Amino acid sequence: MLQSIAAASVVGSLTPEVSAKIAPAAPRPAPASRSDRTDSRAPWTLLAPLQAGDALGLGWVLGDLEPVRRGAAVLVLDGPDGRSARVHLCRRGDVPVGVASTEEVDLVLMNGGDGDDPTVESLGRVLRSLAARMTGPSPRGLMTHADRIAAYDGDHEALT
Repeated sequence: MLQSIAAASVVGSLTPEVSAKIAPAAPRPAPASRSDRTDSRAPWTLLAPLQAGDALGLGWVLGDLEPVRRGAAVLVLDGPDGRSARVHLCRRGDVPVGVASTEEVDLVLMNGGDGDDPTVESLGRVLRSLAARMTGPSPRGLMTHADRIAAYDGDHEALT
């Protein structure tokens, strides 16, 4: 299983360009209004200033972020081995779940397993670093991972 890693040590292990982007920064101002955040747009503000194509270090690249659908926004990271990791950004419940969490969002790796397989260490480190950098309220429409399982049990497409 993934060991707890301090955010500062993770940031220090990433490329200089990404470290500068994800190092703790002054809080960003809130959006002008809540109405500018809709479920039809991907919640890139959570990852700003990062964008698709940015190298995250340890061989991982930010691939894509999909809009909120079926209670989660899907973050795609491209790995050093040519495979992609699909990470569901879900609303955090009372207890955090997934590889990493913020106060409002859980980052749940959806790799077809049942949670028993260890996460690739480099991926875990990158996800913890991203979580440490995420700010602001969670996007509208997110559900907890448990609520998603209850709502979409049997719908493989919704949960991958």
